[in-house]
Amino acid sequence: MTFPREGGCQCGAIRYAVARPPTVIFACHCTACQRRSGSAFVVSLIVPDRDFRLTRGRLKPQTRTADSGATLTHWFCADCGTAILGMERGTAPQLYQTVRVGTLDDSTGLRPAVHVWTRSAQDWVAIPQGSHAFPENPPRPLLNYGQAPAS
Repeated sequence: MTFPREGGCQCGAIRYAVARPPTVIFACHCTACQRRSGSAFVVSLIVPDRDFRLTRGRLKPQTRTADSGATLTHWFCADCGTAILGMERGTAPQLYQTVRVGTLDDSTGLRPAVHVWTRSAQDWVAIPQGSHAFPENPPRPLLNYGQAPAS
């Protein structure tokens, strides 16, 4: 897994850089992520805030209320609608960004180690053996599950 890596939105208005390998890579199978992405799940990597740098453009926030009642903010390109960041995690000074893997220019080798909300997973999705899988949120923060297993 080589870093740094760069990424951006579909129209090119947003560009960013990720300086170091992620703390964890996860796939979310919740229905909100399915609806937001138009796909079966969303794959994201979590990096310390200091390792994520926006290099072009400004992200626009979109806020929603989760089933739990928590307010979640996601960030996207205002021009083309590409989702770039999920919710911010942690508290200052230990903030983490949740970066959508599909927006990286090169997502080679970024296999999810954790699968969450598998109770909502599409019936044709196979969760790889050796992954941490949880029917809803994991019992401890995602940051505690480490890197993806080797392919």
